[in-house]
Amino acid sequence: MKVIIDLHAAPGSQNGQVHSATIDGVSEWSTGSDSTGTSFIDSTLQAIDFLASRYCRREGLFGIELLNEPTSNFVAIDTLKDYYRRGYDIVRKYSADTYVIMCQLLGADPSDLSDLGHQFSNAIIDLHYYNVFGSTFADLSVQENIDYINRERRQEIEKLNVGSNGLLTFVGEWTNEWAFRGASQADYQRFGRAQLQVYGEATAGWAYWNYVIDDSGFNHWDFKQNFQGDSLQKLSNGEWIS
Repeated sequence: MKVIIDLHAAPGSQNGQVHSATIDGVSEWSTGSDSTGTSFIDSTLQAIDFLASRYCRREGLFGIELLNEPTSNFVAIDTLKDYYRRGYDIVRKYSADTYVIMCQLLGADPSDLSDLGHQFSNAIIDLHYYNVFGSTFADLSVQENIDYINRERRQEIEKLNVGSNGLLTFVGEWTNEWAFRGASQADYQRFGRAQLQVYGEATAGWAYWNYVIDDSGFNHWDFKQNFQGDSLQKLSNGEWIS
């Protein structure tokens, strides 16, 4: 087993969501500072330094993700790229091999990060794919959801695989749930198959949102239940569909 350490919540909040250290929707990570005058970005980099110094030499560590889900309505792409450069340099102080993982800027084109491939080695762009959130998926049928995976998502991954200048691609969050209601088991199997096939084209693979959730209302967010319930299927040789 390999572990990714993901800095999920940064001081000041990088996206204004409850999972990133805010309770009121405010995001000041890119512009604010704490009571000592230390910028929130510098405080975040101090956390990266602590994590890298402590874990980079551990055999089970695959990589360190510098920030989870920054959003374009609060963070400028140039600010994020500068943060990623500084975070990359910190990790490299402690390890030449640990993968440095950079989440896409949500709401922007992930290929905006591609030029960092000229400067980095052993680095990954992390893509988060959900057909649950936002107006895009609110009224899509089963087939339209599947077509979206096969068309838009595949095109984006293919574009990054070809043009990211050595950066690997990783679908670091996805789930077999969608906004569509009333789906059959066969519908979920088709949806899951499309995602496994497309996300399997990412050069660094994929990771499901969660392995186990102790809540039956979220069973399609639960990898174990999806696998045991046959919504996500392996090939006859035991390999995942890809």
